[in-house]
Amino acid sequence: MRFAITGTDARFLPLRKLLLADGHEITDPASADMVISPPWDPSARYARREEYQIAIARLTAEGAIALLRPETGLSGAHILLLGYGRIARLLARELQKAGALVTAAARSGEQRAWAEAESIEALPLDALSGALDRFDVIIGTIPAPVLTEPLLALVRQDALLLELASAPGGIDAAAAHERGLRYIRAPGLPAKYAPERAAVILRDAVYAAAAEPLPRLGLAVTGSHCTFSRALEAFRPLKRDYTLVPILSGAAAGTDTRFFAASAFRAELEAFCGREAVDTIVKAEPLGTAQRLDALLVAPCTERRKVAPRLPGPRRYDGVQGASAKRRAAHSRHFHKRRSLRFRGEHCGAFAAQAFLFCALWHG
Repeated sequence: MRFAITGTDARFLPLRKLLLADGHEITDPASADMVISPPWDPSARYARREEYQIAIARLTAEGAIALLRPETGLSGAHILLLGYGRIARLLARELQKAGALVTAAARSGEQRAWAEAESIEALPLDALSGALDRFDVIIGTIPAPVLTEPLLALVRQDALLLELASAPGGIDAAAAHERGLRYIRAPGLPAKYAPERAAVILRDAVYAAAAEPLPRLGLAVTGSHCTFSRALEAFRPLKRDYTLVPILSGAAAGTDTRFFAASAFRAELEAFCGREAVDTIVKAEPLGTAQRLDALLVAPCTERRKVAPRLPGPRRYDGVQGASAKRRAAHSRHFHKRRSLRFRGEHCGAFAAQAFLFCALWHG
């Protein structure tokens, strides 16, 4: 299999070696079967796997303990965790094993309930101001501002602050330094603490993601024909992350225009997607049942049309405006009639696609 690696932190070099040792090829993104992007990239399918997130959280917790030990004694220390997600939950267990007294502050009632079920004292985030002076160590796992300058003024001067969250982080670093507090910033800890182990976790998640069927994306192409070339270009980046199902409305499948011959466009779209286009209700019906789509993209979805002119003067004929008002009213009726026909026809992309696929998708 051909992989492209766009991540640059310390785990990606050993990952490259692991992939090559397994007989895979490393190439550029344009020719790769799968691009391995950094885990925070939305296109990183492997990073959405629960087993990957748990394994990385466990490694993060282990690295956090390794960071804390040289800085402070853990036995008997009062430690506050900001947030109680995967990382905080696993870290709380390790801290308790080391003899620390752990408190979790979370906005979510569900997270606070989990903390209490696991013998962790729980606080709502809006109650921090009355409790901050109790803690020897404060650990941030929320990637959003929590300990801002006013709250940091309530933190003990000898407290240690450890930031594990990604940018922007939950602890105001500038305010912490200004107050002379001990502050350690350690986002992306797995790659720094144990890059080889992080690479193995990443490789296993990539293999699992590569073995899974891709989500099915319907590409419903309707008018207007002048946008077909741009639609094809917009579709190209989707092929790596989706199984593409081409769908053509009647006019898109059978109308030759100066932009595209219908047969040429159909051939290009089918070759790109690697499957025959859906162009009848009979072919579309399975898309809502046995061959259900995960998502549907309609192209083009809208197009610009002139708005009906607003007619001045009273709407009723009171004899004042006479024949001129009647002519304008007749013109307005004709204008709206033509717009209604356009809406019912091919020119309104979204409506045409919805009407075409209604029988297939109404079940879902």
